[in-house]
Amino acid sequence: MSIPFVLLYLAMCWNFLRTPAFAWREFNVRSYVTVFAMAFVLGALAFTNAWDLPVFWALLVGIAALKVYSLRGGQIWGLIKGSVPLGLAALAVVAVLYAPYFLNFRTNVSGIDAVGVYTTRPFHLFVVWVLLLIVVTPLVLSVFWRTTVKADWARLSLISVFVGFAPYLVWTFLHLEGGGVTANLWGRFFHVLPLALLVSIAVYTALWLSREAENSDAKVFAMLLAALGLLLIMGPELLFVDDSFTGALSRMNTVFKLYYQGWILLAAAAGFGLYYWRVLRDGASG
Repeated sequence: MSIPFVLLYLAMCWNFLRTPAFAWREFNVRSYVTVFAMAFVLGALAFTNAWDLPVFWALLVGIAALKVYSLRGGQIWGLIKGSVPLGLAALAVVAVLYAPYFLNFRTNVSGIDAVGVYTTRPFHLFVVWVLLLIVVTPLVLSVFWRTTVKADWARLSLISVFVGFAPYLVWTFLHLEGGGVTANLWGRFFHVLPLALLVSIAVYTALWLSREAENSDAKVFAMLLAALGLLLIMGPELLFVDDSFTGALSRMNTVFKLYYQGWILLAAAAGFGLYYWRVLRDGASG
């Protein structure tokens, strides 16, 4: 039931990316209406599937950060100051509009924990995701290949690598805090390395395009969707939501819920990827 709301929200995110720069502290009717409408649909996502709220809220904050970066550059504090308040405002609207639901909401979730020995075998991961990855991976690498080195490449790289490897850093902390041994760190690192690198490349490309390339909104949006979708694949290999499932099935619900979101995001990115390759082919033949 949540899929139509997800698609509606993605369409609104695309529209938000293409709107003129917002100024959340200034009285701008269009900005406030935009945030209110997106928050209304975001709350509907939380109502139909609570797992959608943090994931698609992150997409909203990511788009806001890109819009700030395209105008002001890569000062990290500036990105946070220009995007997080808008995200918090959206959450506040969600909380007010859907207060009757959240006040009576009950869950058996007790926290987030580090995945132990039960991870997905690479072959099984390949079988599940191959149809989308054979389109999305070349798309990310091809668009990245057309970027050039600019003065702030180091800051861009730092931000991108942090986003790509942040889940692994969180897993490392939880793993060691839970009594895990350091010998397992390298094995898990190489297990998620391909996905983390792809996420980092997609984030770098999105940031670069948002500032350096004109008329690149479609590529930027595809890179954002790809990065978030890849993070949702990588996430269950590192972390799981601690709920009623235990033992070998402890991450089953996490895999199910996050994969559902990942399929939609990567499918949308792959749809643009097919169009992108068609344009490149027609251009080459012309």
